[in-house]
Amino acid sequence: MNNKDHERQTDKIKTRHGQVAGHQINPLKEESTMINFNTTPIFNQMNAEVPELPEEARLPDRLGEGACPWLDDYVAFSKKWSPESYHGYHEACGLFVLSTVAARRVVFNLGGVKATNLYILLVGRTSIHAKTTAARIGTGLLKEANLGWLLAPNEITPQKLIEIMSSKALPKNYNSLSAHAQKNALNRVRTAGQRGWFLDEFGGNIASMMQLSSVMFGIKNLIRILDSAPEDYEYSTIKRGQNLIFNPYLSILGNITIADLIPYAKKGNTLWGDGFLARFCMVVPPNDNLSFGRFPNEERVFPESLTSPLKEWSDRLGFPEYQIIDSEGQKIVKCEQTIFSSLTISDETFDAYYEYRDALKMMMTNNPDHDLDGNYSRLAEKALRIAALFASLGGSECIELAHWAKAQEITEHWRVGLHELHRQVNDNNRDQPKAYIKDMSHEEQILRAVRKKGVLDRRGIAQFTTLKTDVIKPIMAELVQEGKLTAINDNGKECYKLPSSKLNTS
Repeated sequence: MNNKDHERQTDKIKTRHGQVAGHQINPLKEESTMINFNTTPIFNQMNAEVPELPEEARLPDRLGEGACPWLDDYVAFSKKWSPESYHGYHEACGLFVLSTVAARRVVFNLGGVKATNLYILLVGRTSIHAKTTAARIGTGLLKEANLGWLLAPNEITPQKLIEIMSSKALPKNYNSLSAHAQKNALNRVRTAGQRGWFLDEFGGNIASMMQLSSVMFGIKNLIRILDSAPEDYEYSTIKRGQNLIFNPYLSILGNITIADLIPYAKKGNTLWGDGFLARFCMVVPPNDNLSFGRFPNEERVFPESLTSPLKEWSDRLGFPEYQIIDSEGQKIVKCEQTIFSSLTISDETFDAYYEYRDALKMMMTNNPDHDLDGNYSRLAEKALRIAALFASLGGSECIELAHWAKAQEITEHWRVGLHELHRQVNDNNRDQPKAYIKDMSHEEQILRAVRKKGVLDRRGIAQFTTLKTDVIKPIMAELVQEGKLTAINDNGKECYKLPSSKLNTS
């Protein structure tokens, strides 16, 4: 690409990161191509906060093209059906789909066995960047491909998640289910320890997990442990007894706003230093990014080119042999040992991995700000996990350099997003409706919870806001009396929603 081509691309977009945004303001024009930071160092200089990747760690231009045609098709489909989403969201959601389907059946050796799970956060302002619309294309595709049983419940406590992932029991009504439902139930139990988890309001989970008294308090440690996909995970309490998860594997896709992160991710805060945020890949648009678009005026239908490869790949990876036994009135699935699809790493990929890893390590060492050290130290392995997904989906038993090049291109965009996130949470002059959620009044926090969730009981509001029930109760009564909330009966439980005249997506 010559300098004139660079200038033409730069003219297309007027955002903080220019080409990193990958969007045009003009809704009538095609969305521009995201720049490959592996081969175009000049564009790293558009933001001095992002260290430039050294020459020795860069790869030839277009080396990763064609490394994963399925992902290319997915991104094109997702752009069509979520036209106002930030460009990077489409790619990230496609990777979440692949990571979920892999279900710890794809591994490679790098100082030990490594799996292909990914933790991804879609960061952006509510409604502006269309996070949920993009994410639900991914979860919808899994269900359309009849792989929805790999998904964990959207709302769940860490204790219940552990219980589900360790359970080998079929539903009590298994015999009365249709053949299709029985197959899904059986598959769900055979892969109980391997789950993809989509959290539409990840900010609420972070707020809750930071409270010692919250039922979500334990989720932070669980997420950190399961990132490494250990051989097993054991959880024991006096009340709940023992739960043992075999081959635990968790992929996460979470939606979150900058406002949700500010109380916990400012410079020097705990979530940077304790390794929690370091395990997540950040997809972050510049705060002046804006896209316009229209949904197609037609029914959305997932094409065979997206569903069939997923089904065929899952079938090829296979499941362990099993038998169903009756035990104390329950049907238990007894599985044989899982057979993994173990990939090799080509010598070229191995060298490129270490060039990238060493470059990141050097940049990390030279940076006086240590908040991002944990993220930098994990980026190279994240890229190798992605490359392994590309190789396995494509039927290769080896992670080739083209797979790696495409993966490194993706993680380089995530590295830019990481710096953008750090900048935004530490920018005290940003134009935010509410800079700190914790500084909202109790009334505002309660209304925000109901606005985001739709319908909640007192317990749900307490979990979302981390306010105590005795604090919430009189405020709820006052809000109902003032007409700001409506009390409804939901299966015998008193719940609350916004009056229809006040519904919005803010």
